Amino acid sequence: MRAPARKLLPLLLAACLLGGAASASAAVVTDSAVHVRFGIVPAFGAQGVHQTSCDSNNCSGLTWHGGPVQHAESDYLFFWDPSGYTLPASYITGMQTWLSDVASADGTNSNPFSANTQYYDHSGAGGTNSYVPYSVVNSGTIDDTDAYPSSGCTDHAYGSTSNFPVCLTEAQIISELSSYITANSLPTGPNVEYFVLTPQNVGSCFDGTSSSCAYTAYCGWHSYSGSGSTQIVFADMPWAYNVNGCDVNGAFGAGYANPNYIDPVVSVFSHELSETMTDPNLNAWYDSSGNEIGDKCAYIYGSGGYGYMTGLNYNGSGYWNVPLNGDHYLLQQEFDNVIDNCVMSLTTTWTGIASGTGWSTANNWDGQLAPLSAVDTLSFPALGGGCTTCYTSNNDASGLTAYRLSVDDGVGYSVSGNSVTLGAGGLSATTSAGSPVASTLSLPLTLGANQTWTVNGGQLNVAGAISGTPGTSLTATLSNQGGLDLGADYEVGPVSLVGANGADSGVTASQNGTASFTSLNAEDASGVSLTDAALASPAASSAIGALTSTGGSLQVGAGGQAFAGALAVNGALTLDSASQLELFIDSAGTSAGTDFSQLNATGNITLAGTLSLVGAPSGGGCPNLSQGDVDTLITTTGTLSGTFAGIPDGSDVALSCSGSAPYVRINYTANSVTATVTSLSAPADVTLPTISGQAIQGQTLTEAHGSWTNSPTGYSYQWEDCDASGANCSAIPGATGTQYVLTAGDVAHTIRVQETASNASGTSSPASSGHTAVVSAPAGGGGSGGSGGGTTSGGGTTSGGGTTSGGGTTSGGGTTSGGGGTSAGQITSDLRNTLGPTASAASVLRGGGYTYSFTARRAGTLVISWYYQPKPVRRAGKRTVKPRPVLVATIRVAISRSGVHRVTVRLTRAGRRLLRRTKRIKLTAVATYTTAGLPAITARRTFTLAR
Repeated sequence: MRAPARKLLPLLLAACLLGGAASASAAVVTDSAVHVRFGIVPAFGAQGVHQTSCDSNNCSGLTWHGGPVQHAESDYLFFWDPSGYTLPASYITGMQTWLSDVASADGTNSNPFSANTQYYDHSGAGGTNSYVPYSVVNSGTIDDTDAYPSSGCTDHAYGSTSNFPVCLTEAQIISELSSYITANSLPTGPNVEYFVLTPQNVGSCFDGTSSSCAYTAYCGWHSYSGSGSTQIVFADMPWAYNVNGCDVNGAFGAGYANPNYIDPVVSVFSHELSETMTDPNLNAWYDSSGNEIGDKCAYIYGSGGYGYMTGLNYNGSGYWNVPLNGDHYLLQQEFDNVIDNCVMSLTTTWTGIASGTGWSTANNWDGQLAPLSAVDTLSFPALGGGCTTCYTSNNDASGLTAYRLSVDDGVGYSVSGNSVTLGAGGLSATTSAGSPVASTLSLPLTLGANQTWTVNGGQLNVAGAISGTPGTSLTATLSNQGGLDLGADYEVGPVSLVGANGADSGVTASQNGTASFTSLNAEDASGVSLTDAALASPAASSAIGALTSTGGSLQVGAGGQAFAGALAVNGALTLDSASQLELFIDSAGTSAGTDFSQLNATGNITLAGTLSLVGAPSGGGCPNLSQGDVDTLITTTGTLSGTFAGIPDGSDVALSCSGSAPYVRINYTANSVTATVTSLSAPADVTLPTISGQAIQGQTLTEAHGSWTNSPTGYSYQWEDCDASGANCSAIPGATGTQYVLTAGDVAHTIRVQETASNASGTSSPASSGHTAVVSAPAGGGGSGGSGGGTTSGGGTTSGGGTTSGGGTTSGGGTTSGGGGTSAGQITSDLRNTLGPTASAASVLRGGGYTYSFTARRAGTLVISWYYQPKPVRRAGKRTVKPRPVLVATIRVAISRSGVHRVTVRLTRAGRRLLRRTKRIKLTAVATYTTAGLPAITARRTFTLAR
């Protein structure tokens, strides 16, 4: 309890509830000597008033009155026990253990002292907040055997008329402390406190009236004398065990969890310690009635309110609610000034150790009490011990309020259940270790205050409804490629999405993190600001409020997931010069949100920064477009100004896609931006042509089309004769149809076909099928290819007299298995399957390359090189220069035997850089197999890796 300071000597602090069958309330008492007012908690029954559990309905918050808080806590146990009044040895050792246990838990959030750390003064740099630390030091034990002075007051136990033989005044206690500290050169100052503990039958009063004495008015108080470095901070801790009025363990039926007399005093001790930490000079933190952090929650141990033990732990002798260093104590709660309620700890941490996942089960949490009403922090950390089911939790407690919510989004939490109201502490999600696994919060969130959220790595999906008072703001800071999916949100106010690293902006903003949503702010149309982070609108139709991007990356559509999207901006849209806008064109047609991405705004649009147009058809490659199609990419009912960097009106822009890219012409009007398909590039092969038929002289082979981009309008063919290994191929004169009849000259050779596709924009490069098996003569005619012939389809499976099986598959970090043989067709097949449609730049980067299984017929040497050809560069004078190819990866393997060989391909440094900074990259692989006595076999394959 706080008291105003006297001119030379401050009034002392009354800070105790007295035991009994009912409860008490703070009262205002006037000091009869100096006529100033101070608050006390009177003895039970003294004034017939009552107190209930402090909650948001009957407890106002603490306010800061300008005084200092403690910024360290060096605490001494000062036992003043002269001869004739000796304290029991078990009491002294019990209190020593208690203070050591308090210090051992420094900085943790599992006990009431953690609540103190939200209080502050303005002693920080430049007058900023400097908070109370939980940094208690057990500085030692003092055994003062000096005789007591003559009684300066009269005191007796509550309900008794028999006075104690000794009664110490405030002045006498200060005098003894000062003398002892000086004589023994002990430290002083605002961060040092002496807890004065006295034996049984020793009373104390801080003035001459009965309302100011121990047992009749309080069970402990704290105060100070002097100032600066010589200031003495202290607390009076009278003997409480088996004393009517202060032995609340007996009065409330709590029992004694510890068999050493300390239980009645440790709760008072923790009360006074917290009050000294937050109000050492009686002029820092207290409410309008003078109540400090401990007074607000005196004798509230759990969720049941004043004096209740329901739900607490019981060890067979007494109740306890706080474990410290393996010991158990019954401590009162302290006041949380954010949620205006009493709390047992700053954080409630999920452990998942009990059967069932409900939040109301106490031992699902590391503390002793389940979060049933209001908590400071709900923490869902990474759990060890090989737990696989611990990451699912269900809130079965209604009406729960949390100041903050913390989730480890690297372990895949699934949190559902009843709504939780979030205070100003907001939400944080941090990947602690390992591969990020998405966590999903499916429980409804009510925003009880303006929010600050942080996502550091991993992916957090907020799937439950988000509601709150219109205008409640949300600021989300993203870092380490963190992902935040806000789902559908209709009630919050302004949203700010911020990247932690300002250097990652525009095209690199997603390195900070990416936020996405289904529909954000659609109801109140509050603004959205995007700063150095990415915002993705993957849905076919989404809506947000007015949008301002400063170095942000805005993506409208699924981003390589094969569909465009439409985003409605309810207000103005502003993109600054460091921003990036990414839109998608998927297919021919004029349906916004399906065929192409579209931005619609109801306010003015200001354009700057870069525009990326991506072709992302569902089948991969480049989209099949129709020349002359006009897509309205951006539109507004207001006015549009500005252009994208490097794209003035009328510019032709090539789509970014994995193939021969079409071009669109960008035009700006007063309220729109359009893209008109101006040219279709020549077709590019997606899958190779195939051959069917038996490889026997006289049989007919038939070609089947491969698949192509850019809508071919015509095809041409050329059949080729190859050696027995599928190499050294040459055109067969006149064989230019879809079928070819095998002749005697083809026996002991293999056959393949080349297909060329064309459209109005040009003709493709030839695409070669896989080769057939070695052609054999008709029955009885011999033939070196074996019997049965065999067919090859797309470089895949050869049967009969063939030489390859499987081709290969890509999995995980880029491992290719299956292998092929040693012919050109087989190597081509292997190359295609090695980094085909299932491979990605991310998987290759993750492994630093990939592992390749190659089936060799005989000893030889295999060399494979992967190249990237940069686009031609136009130099001064309009001379176009073709840059040299960049070597991305290479391998050379000496093969000493036939059979399957497993080799590892490593990326070059240039290759790693390329794959990290590009979303799609076209590579050409060239493989050469050399074996003694046979011509070298060379195969080439061009393919595209996507991130």
